[in-house]
Amino acid sequence: MAGIPTSDGGSITYHNYKGNVSYSIYVPANVSADTPIFTYTYGSGRTDDWWSRYHSAGNYGIYDALIANGSDSIVIMPTMDWGADWGKNTMEIINSVRSEYGITNLNVSGSGFSKGGFGGFDIVAENIRQNPDLDPQVVFFVDDYSSTYYMARNKLGNGKAELFAENNTVFFAYDPYWKGTDKYQAYIDAGINVIRVEPANYDHVQINANFFKNGIYDYMAGEQLPADGYVYKVYNKNTGSWEEIEYSQIATVDKLYDFYGIDNLQTKINTILGLASYDIKSDNEVVAEYLNKILSCIKSSNFLTASLDSFAGSSDTNVPSQVPYCVRKHFISVAKMFTKLTSLMDTVASIDPSYQETDQNLMNMVNGINDSSNIEK
Repeated sequence: MAGIPTSDGGSITYHNYKGNVSYSIYVPANVSADTPIFTYTYGSGRTDDWWSRYHSAGNYGIYDALIANGSDSIVIMPTMDWGADWGKNTMEIINSVRSEYGITNLNVSGSGFSKGGFGGFDIVAENIRQNPDLDPQVVFFVDDYSSTYYMARNKLGNGKAELFAENNTVFFAYDPYWKGTDKYQAYIDAGINVIRVEPANYDHVQINANFFKNGIYDYMAGEQLPADGYVYKVYNKNTGSWEEIEYSQIATVDKLYDFYGIDNLQTKINTILGLASYDIKSDNEVVAEYLNKILSCIKSSNFLTASLDSFAGSSDTNVPSQVPYCVRKHFISVAKMFTKLTSLMDTVASIDPSYQETDQNLMNMVNGINDSSNIEK
């Protein structure tokens, strides 16, 4: 298939990858090293779901949205046998695309419609597995009727529940108001973040069409969720019910992170920067002195003032530079280490007096035993 031009100067092309694995891909004209990737898995209509010109009923699809509006993301639409390993196969494609375009942004938001609802789940899980230091990822279930809805507990096996929980992945479930929420209880029980989104137009096909008409596929690229036409809900563990939340609380990815109290890399940096006027207090002056020396080293680190927006790189060969990826991974690791270290120091400072008290009590007990022994003699 020849390339299809889009209004923003990008294009959609179709590629055979290997065997029965193929994919369609949209690449924006302004693609850069920081461009995120979005993936979409079709429903039972398969590739007909991509474009109204393919579909017998003219259903609006992802091609329609991209042709009309473009995207700030690279969009990958894989196709393969239903029983294939969608996660690993798509990640092979993603890694190939990253290499071709020099992409160092490791974020992948995944989505799946109806029978293909599992697609985003599998792909994002594999991306996290391959890149464990990722910022929290996002998965969209678009009126899901696949294994991720009917067999959620099974899908969360083999360590995937822990994988998503540790990453703080957020799942958006776009479901009609009448659709049962009990199937997502497995995610709640696993400590995974789930937001239920109830569309005003709850027709199965329209839920998919409006997902793209509203540009939700660009959420991780910095776009806002739509304010109108949807009700957003989260599960309240105290009441055991799904309760409506304000759209403004999760309108952007940054607000989403704030809503869940999630620390991404920049949040960790800002937290550590807040240590400038912070001193550790302890009843033990020696402990306090040593802990504050460590804190002083952290405060004066150049790491805290380096630019996080300049992760770019170039190469004299056809192979894209891996320097930006390595730098970002190092920043994330250092930020996690600093955060854990400052928390640990606070803990040491607070428990030191109790250790002293316990030590003194033990000494008194020993002295008491010795005194008793002397009296008996």
